[in-house]
Amino acid sequence: MIELTAERLAKRAFDVELLDEQQLRAIWTDIGSSTISFKEFQQFLLRRGLLTSYQIDRLLRGEYAGFFFGEYKVLYPIGSGAFAKAYRAEHKETGQAVAIKALRQRYATDPEVTGQFVREGAVGVMLRHSNIVPIYEVSSKGDTPYLVMEFLEGRTLRQFLKLRHKLAPAEAVRLMADICAGLSYAAERGISHRDLRPANVMITSRGEAKLLDFGLAAIALHAELDRVDEGPNARTIDYVGLERVTGVRKNDLRSDTFFAGAMLYEMLAGRPPMAETTDRIQRLSTVRFTEIVPLTEIKKDLPPWLTGVVHKAMELAVERRYQRPSEMLADLLVAAHRLAEGDTPLLSPSAVKTASVGPNRLNGRAGELARKLALSFEQSESAARTKAVMVVEPHPRMQEVFRQAFADSGYQVLLLTDADRALQTLRNDPNAADMVVFYASAIGRPAVDAFNALANDPNTADVPAVLLLGKHQGDWHTDARRGPHRVAMSAPLRIRRLRELVARLLAREESAQIG
Repeated sequence: MIELTAERLAKRAFDVELLDEQQLRAIWTDIGSSTISFKEFQQFLLRRGLLTSYQIDRLLRGEYAGFFFGEYKVLYPIGSGAFAKAYRAEHKETGQAVAIKALRQRYATDPEVTGQFVREGAVGVMLRHSNIVPIYEVSSKGDTPYLVMEFLEGRTLRQFLKLRHKLAPAEAVRLMADICAGLSYAAERGISHRDLRPANVMITSRGEAKLLDFGLAAIALHAELDRVDEGPNARTIDYVGLERVTGVRKNDLRSDTFFAGAMLYEMLAGRPPMAETTDRIQRLSTVRFTEIVPLTEIKKDLPPWLTGVVHKAMELAVERRYQRPSEMLADLLVAAHRLAEGDTPLLSPSAVKTASVGPNRLNGRAGELARKLALSFEQSESAARTKAVMVVEPHPRMQEVFRQAFADSGYQVLLLTDADRALQTLRNDPNAADMVVFYASAIGRPAVDAFNALANDPNTADVPAVLLLGKHQGDWHTDARRGPHRVAMSAPLRIRRLRELVARLLAREESAQIG
């Protein structure tokens, strides 16, 4: 990594169109001096949200490509898979936040893989459901094909389970009901998922489950799904193994049902039903599917009508398995009702028979029952979802400190680098987080301004907030608009004290909502 002056960094950012002429003039006017050090200039750009750490690092390495996909500017990477990388990006003109899924370079020159990738995206564009992450745009232009998707604050179910290990039955059932609702909607259109696993489920800051990466089933003729030992979609080998054991065709909807049951099993048991391995021969082995330890042997305290849902979903005899995701959804709604009512024995998992897609599409008495159960479920579970804490801090090292501190307490952690962007996120959706923490030590005065702006906006005035002031920022304490749910803390920062304060503010908010 080479050393740069402030002027050279600014020129490089201009050359790759990360900064325009008007922005550069405003930057030098605000700084008021051309003798600013490189480090100070870098921190200024980060605080103002003009560049991200990822962009600066790439500029320092002398890279000039990959900052844009079409009209979207890449901010930073958010994930990496076998054949694609994902980035958070924003539209150059509107500032709309999106996720970009771009094909890896080693596959971009393969017409077969590129065609598969574009077809996958085209299938996703057709799906519009609250439990499926929407794809807005598919592009095959240029050197790298990419998809433009909704950007969600949250984490994957895989990350969620890594933190929580296992979930309470009510929470697990709620998330699986979301998953099955999305699967049901797609199944009605003849589309199966083909890669259902915790890494392809997003848990949003609101605690909702949304499905990622639909479309693999649309590529029925693609040879990669048969050549299980090669190709970018090697994860579908689990489906190939199951379907060889059960003797069904490769796009059978009931394969999705099996892996939905496997995810519910993992959420309840704290471990997957099948041993995880990268050995593809083992993943194709019959034993892997026939010697699954029944959930009842691992979790003996679960009611039989709940373990029965898992067992039926994972039946190897496909005629005894749920035939459509909507059938599993209906039994999940019944299970949710029984959990909410303390196992009221008025209903059984067979009380609801489904013929269509989800509670809003069922007919007759079954439809009315499903809708009532869904409403009851929503009301009883709304307060039980995992609380989300938004932390505004630009430095990766401190981001990790905050992430670990709050994650250890069971919170979802949303990390943003810019105070204005955090403010805009909450204005657009006050439920994006249950509270927000501004760390003014790195952000500076904009942290105080955003903290106060939350209080001044009727839409965000009720959002609990904490303003953390640095060692030399004590004078700003009196400028902060404080209140019962809005607190300013001065240095030194004590993580334990901060966690106690956050817990108290969230408990106060929940008490106010109940009252």
